[in-house]
Amino acid sequence: MYKKLLTLTLAALLYLCLAPASNAQTRPPRTDTPPPRGGDPGSGGGGGGDIGRHVPDPASLIRGQFIPNGNPTNKGLEIILYEENFAQGDIVDNGDIVLPYNATAKGRFRYSEGDLFLHLIVHGNDGLEYENTKAPANDETRSLKISGMFAGRLITFYDNPSAQTDDDWIEILVKKAIPPTDFYQINSYQKSFEDEYVKVTYHEHNGLDGKVSYINVDKN
Repeated sequence: MYKKLLTLTLAALLYLCLAPASNAQTRPPRTDTPPPRGGDPGSGGGGGGDIGRHVPDPASLIRGQFIPNGNPTNKGLEIILYEENFAQGDIVDNGDIVLPYNATAKGRFRYSEGDLFLHLIVHGNDGLEYENTKAPANDETRSLKISGMFAGRLITFYDNPSAQTDDDWIEILVKKAIPPTDFYQINSYQKSFEDEYVKVTYHEHNGLDGKVSYINVDKN
């Protein structure tokens, strides 16, 4: 009787010792990878999670930027108009606009070679007024660089060739002086933002990039 009881006890202990190892062998492997968000592709659970998601280029998030020592030519008050966003591509035909430092200017962009451009008013002792026949090409610019701007300068672009506000338009207010040796770059005319140097206000209708037809350079 004693031997039988001892045999049963040893069998029970042996079973308890072997059971965890056996369970560990049959347990499914652990994974620390979280399930995809939005469900599995093709399961109808949210359109496939992160698969195919577009991750924007960080550069596309930059709306404007100050470029110190970016203008070695140092021409004074200068506005350079580019055909592509982010000041890329070619400069628009006649799109390097240089004005007297104290001048205000306004005018329609060029539809033909014979178009006049800006009616300039130079605020000096002589009160000179004159017209410039070198108009930038119409409906081409999508970004710009500005230089030689004192605080309070206001640059306005219009889609409407008569400077009406029934279509897209943008106001660029210079808050802090931009020396003629430096540039401030605006990467699109379709974003409102504000930083240390500028306050940009976009009035949206159906897009302004590649549609600018009128410019006004004034003092706020």
